[in-house]
Amino acid sequence: MKKCLICDTEIQRHKDKRRDKRLCCSGNCKMKNWRRHNPERNKQNTAKWIATHQERYKDYKRKSDRKYYLNNKEKVQESQRVWRENNREKWNFNGQRYKARKKGAQGNHTFQDWTSLREKNQFCCLVCDRREPEIKLTEDHVIPLSRGGTDYIWNIQPLCRKCNSKKHNKILFL
Repeated sequence: MKKCLICDTEIQRHKDKRRDKRLCCSGNCKMKNWRRHNPERNKQNTAKWIATHQERYKDYKRKSDRKYYLNNKEKVQESQRVWRENNREKWNFNGQRYKARKKGAQGNHTFQDWTSLREKNQFCCLVCDRREPEIKLTEDHVIPLSRGGTDYIWNIQPLCRKCNSKKHNKILFL
């Protein structure tokens, strides 16, 4: 048996003694050893991480904390409602992604992909040729998810709500 350099526990040897190069019993012991031999570097890395991430996550950590939510429920719900009103398109997009994941669809696409697809088609419904201020464009899957279609951007086309609901689960290539 071989002993760990850090905690002096016994380590089982590998069958092939030439391949047995472990000095520590586990990854945790190995990290303790690294921290012990590199204290200055560890402090620098920790300080750097805190400096870059602290401001970014300070609000998020506080708001996602369960106790904060329970104590300030109305305040949190109000801020969520305001965000939802200001970002209605993103809210709807996230809802569509949730539905696609729930149906087990392969692939996904981003909000930027969807926005660029709408711009490419000049904010126009592909069936009725009406433009966006007059109508609201929705994502339509060319091959519907119910028929095994994917949620990749190349399987999406912009249609107005009326045309999308008429299409139902037919396959329309436009």
